[in-house]
Amino acid sequence: MKIISSIIVSCLIFLTIIFYLVNFGENSTVLKYWEQPQSVDFGKYKYRLSIVEVKSKLQFFKIGKKQNKYKIVISKNRTKPEVLFMFGHYKLYSFAEFNKYSSHWKELDIMLYIKKCTVEWSKKGIVFIEPSGHELFFPVKVYQ
Repeated sequence: MKIISSIIVSCLIFLTIIFYLVNFGENSTVLKYWEQPQSVDFGKYKYRLSIVEVKSKLQFFKIGKKQNKYKIVISKNRTKPEVLFMFGHYKLYSFAEFNKYSSHWKELDIMLYIKKCTVEWSKKGIVFIEPSGHELFFPVKVYQ
């Protein structure tokens, strides 16, 4: 009887883990990226700044509210941007126009907004600039 109950408990634990991995993980997509210009030299590596949208897998099953998260990722530029966002320095980020507590809030077309963003590269680091004027600075020492 103990063997049967331990098998049942083991199966339930296994099924719970599988259910979690299938339904509660994340799916990420690179929305836009900027390559390090030739005029800026950081040593032996070239870098890329990427905007990554992170979606909960629950959204694929139409469960829960759509709450995409965004990451700004700085990674070494060796291969496809879709691969590299996993390996690098990143910050979770919310775009300025997404402030729902503002009286001027409106639903944002994220792709149109990101196309208007710019990136400035210098020996000191990288600055991500939104059309709203918000800036995020990444000093060289955090990604080298």
